[in-house]
Amino acid sequence: MSSTNPAEFKRFHEALTKDQPEYQLFYFALVKNDKDPKDETDPILQGSWKARKLTFSKAVSLMQDGYNVGIAATNIDRLCIVDVDNMEQVQYFTNWIRKSSIPITISNI
Repeated sequence: MSSTNPAEFKRFHEALTKDQPEYQLFYFALVKNDKDPKDETDPILQGSWKARKLTFSKAVSLMQDGYNVGIAATNIDRLCIVDVDNMEQVQYFTNWIRKSSIPITISNI
C-alpha cells in the first residue's frame, strides 16, 4: 500500500511547469491508496477519469485527503509517460531516469 505525498506532487508539478506556467496538466483522482480510477460509491470517483480533469490545487487538496492522483498525457501534450510494472526488467532504464528526469520518487503501489 502507498500513501500520498502532496509535497512531492507539488515538486513534480512545479518542475513540469517551471518554464511554461500556462501548461495545464491532466490530473485525475484515483482511489485512496490505490491505482484504481473508479469507485462508483465515491462521488469524486464516479464516471470516466477522462471526464474528471482536476486543477492542480484540487489535486493537491484531494491528496491531502488521502486520494491518489493520476496524470494523463493528451494529444496536445509535450508529455511522455512510461509505466514500468517490473523494475527488475528495466535496470538500465531506471538508472537513466534517475540521471535524466525530474527528481521524483519511483515507487510501486
